[in-house]
Amino acid sequence: MEGLSIIEFDPLCTESAESYVESVMTPKINKVATAEIHTAANTSELVSNFNKGASLKRPLDSDSSNKDSFKKFRSDDSNSIATKVCSNTDMSDLKYLVYSLTQSMNTMHISLTERIDTLEKNMSKDLAQLIEQKVKHEVSQAKKEINGKLSSFKDQVNVLEGKVNSMEQSYASVVKQPSVNDEKKQNIVIKAFRKSVLLCGDYDVIALCETFLRNSDTISVPGYRFVGKNRSVLHCNAKRGSGGVCFLIKDSVYKFFDVTLLDCSKEDILWIKLQEKGSTLCFCLCVCYLPPEGSSRWCDPETFFADLLYQVYKYQNEGTVCISGDFNSRIRYNTDFIEGVDRIPSREVIDKTENHYGDLFVDFLVHSNFCVLNGRIGNENNYTCVSKKGKSVVDYVVVPHESIPSVSDFKVNTISDLIDRYNMDVPDKTPDHSILEWKLAVMNEGPNDEPAFETQFKGNKRYDTSKLTTEFLNSEDCVKRISETVNRIENELSSNRCINEAYGAFTNFLMNEMDLAGLTVTSPTKYECKSKQSKAKTFLKPYWSDLLQQKWDAASKKEKLWLKCSDHTNIKRKLKQEYCIARNDFDKHLRKAKRTYQNTLQMDLLTELENRTLEIFGNKLAKLEFRMTGGIKYRGRLLMILAKLLRTKNVYYKSGKRTIKHCSTIKLTTCYMMNVT
Repeated sequence: MEGLSIIEFDPLCTESAESYVESVMTPKINKVATAEIHTAANTSELVSNFNKGASLKRPLDSDSSNKDSFKKFRSDDSNSIATKVCSNTDMSDLKYLVYSLTQSMNTMHISLTERIDTLEKNMSKDLAQLIEQKVKHEVSQAKKEINGKLSSFKDQVNVLEGKVNSMEQSYASVVKQPSVNDEKKQNIVIKAFRKSVLLCGDYDVIALCETFLRNSDTISVPGYRFVGKNRSVLHCNAKRGSGGVCFLIKDSVYKFFDVTLLDCSKEDILWIKLQEKGSTLCFCLCVCYLPPEGSSRWCDPETFFADLLYQVYKYQNEGTVCISGDFNSRIRYNTDFIEGVDRIPSREVIDKTENHYGDLFVDFLVHSNFCVLNGRIGNENNYTCVSKKGKSVVDYVVVPHESIPSVSDFKVNTISDLIDRYNMDVPDKTPDHSILEWKLAVMNEGPNDEPAFETQFKGNKRYDTSKLTTEFLNSEDCVKRISETVNRIENELSSNRCINEAYGAFTNFLMNEMDLAGLTVTSPTKYECKSKQSKAKTFLKPYWSDLLQQKWDAASKKEKLWLKCSDHTNIKRKLKQEYCIARNDFDKHLRKAKRTYQNTLQMDLLTELENRTLEIFGNKLAKLEFRMTGGIKYRGRLLMILAKLLRTKNVYYKSGKRTIKHCSTIKLTTCYMMNVT
């Protein structure tokens, strides 16, 4: 191989093979026939001649210093081995053999590469399958463990549910009755606490926000008529209504006024009109509710106040306007009138925080020439929203500037104040909004411009006329006063002013005489009764105790200190924390006392049931009040008890105004026939 380096030779390369064949098969090299290569004689002769000619080899040109490392063969005519010259056919055969060898090597290389790739792919698939099988096995084991724990948890829940269903619960404070279908609409009974608040106040007109009524539901309060607007669109998963506003108007008001619905086109805005019969006297009342920021039923405040302003412009000429409601607006020190133009009394500010709703509310007041009564009329200003989260003024009563003189006795009564004032039962959860109370004297058009009618928003005195004696109003002074009043009315029939003054003087005279005669009915004090036969009526729960009274007084005291505090923020924070602690302590003891009382009633019922004293058991069961929210399981439990009790005989007992017969074939509708509300 002349001129070819052994290191650079690659037998797998086609070019290297051709160069090798050409270098070997040159005419200078002695040719050897293929047939002579494998003979022994030729082989020995070649070896001997090779050894003799080893010294005649020359080193490679690339490395002349090392003659023994890389050498090339050289032909020498004188000392060369005698070989036969190969023919052209033999040359072609040798080339073919070399080409075949090269092709075989390439094919083997390709097959090896493909085999390696196949092995790698199959190995990755096998590994993935093994991993997947392992993961499935572990997941199945985990599922089995979770299912076992879940089944045990369900068993525990079923056991607890059975225990709960086996208990007869009574709710003496809050009564909730299902809606009763009648010819016109559905009526629902509000909670006992709110009902007692409304009845104790003896108000003429009551405006309510957030009634939470659905569809055509109404509020039923004895002595009042309902005029309201409920939200028509509710969420499909809503368990109760949301928002809603209404008026409760006393029956006696309808004797003097024609009450009509003025406008209810906007959601949570309601207008009514009270027109005096046979007179031009008229005034318009409005109640509205603006949802707070972040509410699920968020309302655009700018649109809300724009609609309200449009309605004010529309109805301000109908009569005297008075707007009240929950605006969720905090106005701080912002003035609700134009300074230097409007002469409005100053306002006491107790809530020193403002929000965006408050700015829009102030703009509405300025544009409509209205002003708020909170902190401006009366001396009993207070926060309108009080809870453990904080305190704020968000409920307002607004009137036109010219109507301020006709408003008197404006008060903000917190719930704790009302409970103490009327000796009411303390509910499990007290409302956080206060009650705004005021007097509105409407001016009648006449020459004297004297108040013709006064709508009272405060409680009146009550008298027990059954205690009247024959000596009442029989004294000479009383007869003289009555005669003077009658003569005054007869002589001054042409003047409404004198008649009103005479009537007012005579009313005050009668009230003073009744007070002197001891006919005034006062609210009973807590724990006060004259005898066992004449027990004083009280709103207290049967499980109320001295400890609960002490806890309630402490919480009320802490609340008043917190509300009246106007010092540093740290002091406010401390007072609020003390109030929350005292209130939580009271709530805990109240729930504990309620549970103890209910357990006692349950044990008494079970004792009567075991002793088979049917009459006593029936009377006690008729007096209990049940909350019908337990579903079919709770009602079914009650029926099972009755069926067990009445298995052998029929029992008659009186429940409310109905007398009901129960037998062993009791149906589910029996629960609704009973007085279990």
